[in-house]
Amino acid sequence: MRPPGAILADIGGVLVRDQWSEFAARLVPRGSTQFESLRGKLRRRARKLDLGIETVAEFCLEIRKKAGLRQSSDELVRLALDGSLVLIPDNVRTLTEFGAKHRIRLLAVTNVGEEISASLEKKFRLSRVFDDFARSYELGVRKPDPRIFESAVNRAGVDPGLCLYLDDSLRYIRAARRLGIPSEWIRRPESLKRRLERYAG
Repeated sequence: MRPPGAILADIGGVLVRDQWSEFAARLVPRGSTQFESLRGKLRRRARKLDLGIETVAEFCLEIRKKAGLRQSSDELVRLALDGSLVLIPDNVRTLTEFGAKHRIRLLAVTNVGEEISASLEKKFRLSRVFDDFARSYELGVRKPDPRIFESAVNRAGVDPGLCLYLDDSLRYIRAARRLGIPSEWIRRPESLKRRLERYAG
């Protein structure tokens, strides 16, 4: 297939490891019942973070109460803003090289709060990867709301059918496809390169 006119990509699960999985794994054994329960609580609660309704400190205080965590709120805040943010360097390289080779714009489409977005930029300089961002806290809507995808497409300046959307969430992939945006499900981070090779022309 021919290269797309622009790539719209999620951050968490594509370029950065799933934050709430990393957060939970630093508190309880990965794969345990407690891990699944805590990760579920984190993901549900993160909706308020993503929309800018709640600060990271408020989020961590509430999670500490609901999950009965022994760590202090300050420790949890540090974990949310640093320890749970883990880059996938191979995927950053793959995406930036693909974009440069084919001279296409790269845009992030992400459910993220302002403080975590700032931490991602400080740690990983994602503004060097992406030409623009459609962030939930700035737009007041989260994926799978169509408006966040429409904002990204408008910023790309390309017809939806000429874009390519990448995400690790099948739910969000389906939402993008309903808008006529060709999409690839990055089920595992290591599959990104293989998925993009389909569009190498």
